[in-house]
Amino acid sequence: MLCARVLKNEQQSAHGLVYRWNEAAFTWMQDVYDRSLQWSLAHRPAILGLFAASVLASIGLFSVMQQDFLPSDDTGQAQWQRADPDRHLLRPGGGLYAACDEGGGGRSQCRRCAGR
Repeated sequence: MLCARVLKNEQQSAHGLVYRWNEAAFTWMQDVYDRSLQWSLAHRPAILGLFAASVLASIGLFSVMQQDFLPSDDTGQAQWQRADPDRHLLRPGGGLYAACDEGGGGRSQCRRCAGR
């Protein structure tokens, strides 16, 4: 009885434009689903044929694809590198390195910081 005082009757209130548009879109989707479901139930052999074709296509694609999604030499390790505010590089092997300068041949030259 207390709920009757708190809840409003939706039939008496006017809804806004967004609500009406959303309700119309939902009703349209429901009608499309109902029509497709009725057609599918009326044409069961066609639906079963599509299912069988998709299973066979999946088997064919599986045999053509590579066997591994991950490389075989994956060691499960991640490499990271982080710089502190003084532009020193922190490496996972331990140790603090000064900012790296590009050396010859595209290699970076890093100096190990002393006293840190």
